[in-house]
Amino acid sequence: MRETTSAIVDLRNLRHNIREYKSILAESTQIIAVIKADGYGHGVLPVYNAAVQEGVKHFAVSKVKEGAELREAGVKEEILVLGGTLPFEMEPALEHSLVPAIYSIDQLIALSEAAKKRDVRAKFHLKLNTGMNRLGVRRGDNLEEFLNALDQTENVYFSGIFSHFAVSDVDPVFTKEQYREFIQAMRQIEGHEYMPKTHISNSAAIATYDSFDLDFVRLGIGMYGLNPQDTAVLDLKPVMSLRAQIVQLNDIKAGETVSYGRTFTAASDTKIAVLPIGYADGYPRILGNKAHALVHGIRCNVVGTVCMDHIMLDVSKVPQVECGDEAILIGKQGGDEITAKELADLAGTIHYEIATGIQKRVAREYIE
Repeated sequence: MRETTSAIVDLRNLRHNIREYKSILAESTQIIAVIKADGYGHGVLPVYNAAVQEGVKHFAVSKVKEGAELREAGVKEEILVLGGTLPFEMEPALEHSLVPAIYSIDQLIALSEAAKKRDVRAKFHLKLNTGMNRLGVRRGDNLEEFLNALDQTENVYFSGIFSHFAVSDVDPVFTKEQYREFIQAMRQIEGHEYMPKTHISNSAAIATYDSFDLDFVRLGIGMYGLNPQDTAVLDLKPVMSLRAQIVQLNDIKAGETVSYGRTFTAASDTKIAVLPIGYADGYPRILGNKAHALVHGIRCNVVGTVCMDHIMLDVSKVPQVECGDEAILIGKQGGDEITAKELADLAGTIHYEIATGIQKRVAREYIE
């Protein structure tokens, strides 16, 4: 059944974006494709399959539940769980052959106990706090205490170490300070004769700091064609577009209002198109009277308050507009384009939130 509202996911563009990043990486550096949050809202399994086609062998999610769902869907490659994995989650993580990120002795002990029960040697990546101040072990006494505990812990394998840049898209000074902190922590770890694989670069850092690539890089937002920086460093192509069909046309007179709260008043006779998409679909309510959509290649104002299930457009300038015509909310039509960043700027947020916010009741249509 054809849907009146859908997100078009062009997997050709996703594969192109992976190739763009690969073109600037050293041959020895491997990509960890970040497919958390349902592949940033694009659909995790189609994204995974497209990445595998480009030779990607390592993947990352945020939660054990996400990793378990991938295993149940038949994914065989290594899956790193980046988020906070609590001790009670270690057994499910090992049950599904996931690699947890850990940053406390309590987690380490829980992982060891779960590994002993399963008679396996469990891999983990240690997360370092180098300045993000979210998750992670700090270099110095905190890290030394962890390493001393690790020296006495059985059935675990210290396979990786990583950290996360806070401002790699905008602040090279702080980013380089974080990298220096990471390198110093590596030296402390080597003093305990551990040699884990390393990764710190995200999409912005891959494109900006080639010396930071290490053993792995984590490719997230850039893989989906959403540039993490204001300046275009690579030829990235947006993977998702968003469309909806007009379900009703209304002719209103000057002085009449539209939608809840009557926040739009027609200055003259106006033709209003109704689209079946709203904030329950992930189209932010704050975009009412701010954003645009493309109809027949013409920019049309979103008028009135965004409803749970509908938005309204002023299509007075669109000749021969009809019910069933397609409106583009994100993407290209004619010679114009509306980007996720444009909507994010209007909404006072970032394009990550726009993409991941598109709800599952919006059908995904895939272009292979």
